[in-house]
Amino acid sequence: MSNNFGKVFVLWLAFFCMAGCGMKEVEIDTKNDSVSGVPNPAAQKCVEDGYILEPILENGVPIDSVCVNPDTGRKCEVWKYFRDECSLK
Repeated sequence: MSNNFGKVFVLWLAFFCMAGCGMKEVEIDTKNDSVSGVPNPAAQKCVEDGYILEPILENGVPIDSVCVNPDTGRKCEVWKYFRDECSLK
């Protein structure tokens, strides 16, 4: 009986070790809406205009983005930039 217990234990141990090896990092796409998969037009405008899209993180989770002018360092929230309420020049 104890021989079967040992075999089952070793099989379960091997299973859990292999399951842990299968984990991989998930990359977060800040350009797409996580619900619909549709690109964020404000983020697209920022990048297409030659600026850098920088995520705002809260506890390691992106909650918003800012558009950054790499030459001047000026920053605008992406939707304010999209609506021309903030200038990066």
